[in-house]
Amino acid sequence: RDAQESRGLGDVYKRQSQSQKNINEVMAFINRHLTEPLTLESIAAEFYLNKDYLGRLFKEHTHATIGHYISVQRANLAQTMLAEGRTVTEVQELLGFSSYAYFFKFFKKMTGISPSQYRKDNTMPLSHSPSPHSKKGTVACV
Repeated sequence: RDAQESRGLGDVYKRQSQSQKNINEVMAFINRHLTEPLTLESIAAEFYLNKDYLGRLFKEHTHATIGHYISVQRANLAQTMLAEGRTVTEVQELLGFSSYAYFFKFFKKMTGISPSQYRKDNTMPLSHSPSPHSKKGTVACV
């Protein structure tokens, strides 16, 4: 009986680790495609999963929705691009935001400061490595 119970727990751990592996693959996919339109539906289709199942699984493993994860990662990428010296308009277009106003609102909501202010405060000359960001304007990762 104990052997059966142990085997049952082992199966649970295998399923959990496979689920975590799947979520890691989904996160890597999202990170590779941040400049493209991403939806729960399109990601689920890419992995041949039901969108509701993927949404539940993702939230179970990350404690965040896929939509929130995508927003955080896009905000982080926007910060990197701005710190590298790209213009706000370039970043807005590269990340696929339909308008400057929408990007501005998104960035300010995610970081607490405007994209132009972030760029002004964080752009580094190419010969210097970036210094740690202040707390304001930094997006916490999931």
